Amino acid sequence: MGFNAEFEPAIASGGGTIVYNTPYAPEATSFDDVVQDVVASGPDAVVLVAFEEGIQILQTMVEQGAGPDAIQIYITDGMATGELGVLIDESNPGIASGMKGTQPAAAPSSGAAFFPQAFAEFAPGVSTIFSAQSYDCAILIALAAEAAGSNDSADIAAAMVDVSRDGEKCSTFADCKDLLAGGTNIDYDGASGAIDFLDVGEPGTGIYEVYEYNADGVQEVIDELTFQAGAAPTQAAPAPAGIGLNALDTPTTMSTTCAPSIASLPQWIAVEEGLYEARNLTLECVQIGSGPETAAALASGEADFAANIYNNVFPLLNNGLEVVVFMETLLYNLFDVIVDADYAAANDITADMDWEEAMQKLDCTNVGVVARNAAAEDLARILINAAGLDESCFTYVAVGIQPLPALESNDTDWTVTFDPFQVVAVNTGAGINPFSIQRGEGPPGLDWPGLVYMTGVDTFEAKQAELCAYKSGTVEAIEWLADPANAERAGEIAATRLAEALHPLIRRL
Repeated sequence: MGFNAEFEPAIASGGGTIVYNTPYAPEATSFDDVVQDVVASGPDAVVLVAFEEGIQILQTMVEQGAGPDAIQIYITDGMATGELGVLIDESNPGIASGMKGTQPAAAPSSGAAFFPQAFAEFAPGVSTIFSAQSYDCAILIALAAEAAGSNDSADIAAAMVDVSRDGEKCSTFADCKDLLAGGTNIDYDGASGAIDFLDVGEPGTGIYEVYEYNADGVQEVIDELTFQAGAAPTQAAPAPAGIGLNALDTPTTMSTTCAPSIASLPQWIAVEEGLYEARNLTLECVQIGSGPETAAALASGEADFAANIYNNVFPLLNNGLEVVVFMETLLYNLFDVIVDADYAAANDITADMDWEEAMQKLDCTNVGVVARNAAAEDLARILINAAGLDESCFTYVAVGIQPLPALESNDTDWTVTFDPFQVVAVNTGAGINPFSIQRGEGPPGLDWPGLVYMTGVDTFEAKQAELCAYKSGTVEAIEWLADPANAERAGEIAATRLAEALHPLIRRL
């Protein structure tokens, strides 16, 4: 699809016309119908974007009188092979004569002279497609590790741009390593030629071969084309770790829901540590206090995307809203059960007891939920019904994002909540966790994805690059949070970004 998106405008801008364009199922056993449609469209040339199945398509084209001898056929690197003619017709390999195509140059004229022969000796008979590029990728990673003096992936990623440009040129790992050891900045030009990474980590130079199949059906390179993405700026900063290809070309703002939960901490880290900013992405917060509010913000268009759990979105789906889930950040249930410490002591409820036994001791009590008719209440009712109890005997109390005051005032006997309240309640002695839904100790059916990020179908189709940038920054933040060295800074961010009502709880933790 990416090839098609670039190819059609290029043909049109050159004065050409696309008379027929169709995808096909590569796993199909026959391509007769597809080829018939192609032939019926009466093209002057055919571009076949295919892989192994392309051989069968070409054979079908020959059978229908539209082979390379009757029409100009172009192929891409997915079918590039030295002796395509033999694969089409072993008894008549010349059938491929005149076919043309492109492929990344395996042995560009500007590349390291030693590589083609060395690769042939190391892997005789192996396709050379992307061989030079793969080799250079490995060398660049190793050189970035040397330059960073670290084997940490984030450090290596941050050094990749610097070792590819704006330094003394070198073309082997040994030579480049020696220069680095002597304090010299390097510019690795390897088997694939000049690389010169752009700030976002993309090669600034691409070298392609144009090939044609001769009268014997054998591939011959007839031209070499070099494409420049733009000169790499001198002394530019290295690409931020983890950006990959997800940085946006222009500054972009998106709106999302912001919740005062520990599960939202990676997003706050990405904001505070500049991980979204490095991707040209700015977030605008739509403050919410519950799952239903989150779903409503998404449905109204107030938020471009939102973090929620499926239960809070089911009503929207039932009303016809089409959503796409593009990321999960918690693979376990967001919620768990906390029982008031005084109630637990009076009713012999202890930590690590059987969930059914605990629920029997909670029969006909007051249960705190974040919001009425939302996910926390759904979970409470599932527990009650699974334990064989009458859910109408319970009183459901909406306690908002802060469930502990209701426990301490005895307005609720137990609550279904999320962190940081679970941890705070136990650590401060306000409540106990008799069983853990998050560890799978409850009844079946509660292994919900804890936090999923979703958007409307229209937004997903229109803003895929922006959503990828957000996902990339969030994933990097999760990796950052997993590093114990960042624990103190993470606490500072939590205290800054979580609701003010939670600050005393954070300090108590």
